Amino acid sequence: FQHRIDYVIQGFSGRSEYTFQDDVQVSDLGNGTDDALWASAGGTIGYVRSGASLGGNTGIFSLAAENNLAGLIFVNKDANCGQIEA
Repeated sequence: FQHRIDYVIQGFSGRSEYTFQDDVQVSDLGNGTDDALWASAGGTIGYVRSGASLGGNTGIFSLAAENNLAGLIFVNKDANCGQIEA
């Protein structure tokens, strides 16, 4: 493991009201462009794989909030990879 090379964790401020024992469902949102998937993911943790332009992190996290997701996992393997700065 190499810090800031293998992965970077980012997020927006907030809090959650669930724990591991709550067994919250994860919804596969593909590359994040399917509105129907977002609409059906309310209350779940969304899993998005990059590849589409959705307004960067702000756009993705905004969609999660607008659709009442419990959380979000966003995997970016396309944009700015290898360009992490201190």
